[in-house]
Amino acid sequence: MKLLIILILAIVLIAGCIHEEPPEAFTPQTKAELIVQENSEKIKEDLQVFGLEMDSNELIKEDENFWIVIVYDPYRGKDVQPLTYCVVKAYVNKSSEKIEYLRFGLLCPPETEENKCKNFKCFHHHTIVQTAMCKGSARCFDSIITKIVDGDTLDVNNTTHIVRIRLALVDAPEPDQTGGPEAKEFVSSICPVGSSAKVDEDDNQTKGSLGRIVAAIYCNKITLNNELLVNDHAVIDQRFCNISEFANENWAKDEC
Repeated sequence: MKLLIILILAIVLIAGCIHEEPPEAFTPQTKAELIVQENSEKIKEDLQVFGLEMDSNELIKEDENFWIVIVYDPYRGKDVQPLTYCVVKAYVNKSSEKIEYLRFGLLCPPETEENKCKNFKCFHHHTIVQTAMCKGSARCFDSIITKIVDGDTLDVNNTTHIVRIRLALVDAPEPDQTGGPEAKEFVSSICPVGSSAKVDEDDNQTKGSLGRIVAAIYCNKITLNNELLVNDHAVIDQRFCNISEFANENWAKDEC
């Protein structure tokens, strides 16, 4: 009997020794970083376009809709940093658990007023669109940019003829107004003539505007409508916020 009790106690003791601790809880932070890691090859491809290399994968903050993960920050954790320098962040959509876009930003030290950073050129505040998806049911086609008319109007060749595009929800100064030439030049710098572009017509404005197709344009891995806004070359045209298909897009919804 004693032998049986000793044997049972030994089995229990051995079982306790080999019992594995439960894995750590899968926190939002580890989930966001895992999603970025799983997409690291695609991120590296996007960064290589600008001569950068992915060098980080760390959640730095989150808001209502996104986990924000640093993927490029050459001075992160270093004692000495320049006054301003570029960082790249991946915005992971909490609902879809997909990387919605990468964004270049200009880092300013805490003692520097944020608006002073705008005086420094750091690429531009590009948003790299992971996939230029056609949305809705209106026309959506690939094209080549043939002319930059002004900051919010372009001509494209859709393989059969030239069509004029009016950027949805975006209002840039006219060429003869203050800021107009700069807005046109900005468009030319990021989506120059000859660039491939996807045109996604606004589902709710298919009648167009003065003979122009109202649309979002994706070129060189960016959303042109958004780039004009974040680089202060245009503002949201709020007259169309209750109409446009794109009013709930991340680049428009804060101002609509």
